[in-house]
Amino acid sequence: MSVPLLAALLFALGRVLFFASYEKGAPWRGTGFALTFYPTIFMLVVVLITLMAGL
Repeated sequence: MSVPLLAALLFALGRVLFFASYEKGAPWRGTGFALTFYPTIFMLVVVLITLMAGL
């Protein structure tokens, strides 16, 4: 499985978990937030490194 596809799947799963646990309060939303945040940051770093390597 490619890295962008895996990051997109984790992001989507994170949004679903975040939405499903929204009414339970902040501690319950942590997993959904993490699955949304970390793949996004990872892909941003990959893109920035790729751009910098091309210069």
